[in-house]
Amino acid sequence: MRKFLLLTTLLAVFTCYGQTVSTFAGKPNGDPTNNYTSQTSNVDKDSTFFAYPNGICIDPSGKIFVTERNKIRMLTGGFAYIRAGNPGGPTLSEGYSNASGTQASFRNPSGMVSNSNGDLFVCDVENHCIRKVAKFVNTSNPQAVTTFAGAAPSGFPGSGTSGTSDGTATAARFNQPQGITIDGDGNFYVADYLNFTIRKITPSGVVTTIAGKAEVEGTTDNSSGSMARFGGPWGIAMLDSANLVVTDPWNTNIRKVNISTGATSTIAGPSSGSNSQHKDGSLTEARFRSPKGVVVISGIIYVADVNTIRAIDIANNTVTTFAGDKDNYGITDGEGTAAKFTEMDGMVTDGKGNMYVCENSGLVSSHVIRKITVNSLEPSVDFTV
Repeated sequence: MRKFLLLTTLLAVFTCYGQTVSTFAGKPNGDPTNNYTSQTSNVDKDSTFFAYPNGICIDPSGKIFVTERNKIRMLTGGFAYIRAGNPGGPTLSEGYSNASGTQASFRNPSGMVSNSNGDLFVCDVENHCIRKVAKFVNTSNPQAVTTFAGAAPSGFPGSGTSGTSDGTATAARFNQPQGITIDGDGNFYVADYLNFTIRKITPSGVVTTIAGKAEVEGTTDNSSGSMARFGGPWGIAMLDSANLVVTDPWNTNIRKVNISTGATSTIAGPSSGSNSQHKDGSLTEARFRSPKGVVVISGIIYVADVNTIRAIDIANNTVTTFAGDKDNYGITDGEGTAAKFTEMDGMVTDGKGNMYVCENSGLVSSHVIRKITVNSLEPSVDFTV
């Protein structure tokens, strides 16, 4: 009997996530105190020596701005420009003065964000205030720097005044604000690190405390407003239109804060106390070492956790290592966990599936800006049998 082989066409489609890590700007630098680029314009971004890059944001035109030790640098068109702050070295350039461009001064600026107009709002950490940098117009026009909220400037070499007070503009007080984000209505939210609080600033500069109690450190979970406790809030981003996501490196966890009620809960990591380690798993099983920078892309929370990027998927109750090798430090481009990072800080997303992160480790040659492309869930194999 003749047997007939029936050939049936089968379509097999496999999908997978990919994450490509590359070095976007900066020349690896092991001595940022002495190696720094002071030229203010038209420096090739790949040849630029950064000194302790901390914060990063993108304005509406797509220009990238980076805070580093006492200055703000812009990256666009393959070049780097110092747009605000003293261009001198990290140990000689600090101050507190409102002026235009390089006549202005900062003291260890960190997190920053752009509003829809293109103005930048910067956490001036050791001046204990939020500075405003007017939007970029062109390279011939310096950007004016003013104090948006916090202690009024006292002039170089003076510094701002720390405190806990709510109030309007320069009547408010902060204590080493580290991170800042903005909602769709133009309200700002600040991770006020040494006040252990989350602050809100309206577009007109009215400052209120929405979560945490000033100068009271703690671990209290699932509490609202002044009953909530933080160990040291650092990174902050909008989780959705109603909630913030906040990294708490001292409690080694990731928190959620409702912007209307101040209700605070733990998204991932230990709900109370510090338990520093790297462990993937469910939201409650996962452990972090020192989470700092944070962005949200398509509902997934990405956190810079020392030398790895962790992905938190609330819907599927998982925390995974998205990129980086937890056991090894370095500047190695590549895919996913084959890539290596040094210690990371601020992060931003461009809204196109890319993340940019600052590296500023003092342990190895570092001080660069890395780019991580989150490749879409797409067919990777398409074959017939």
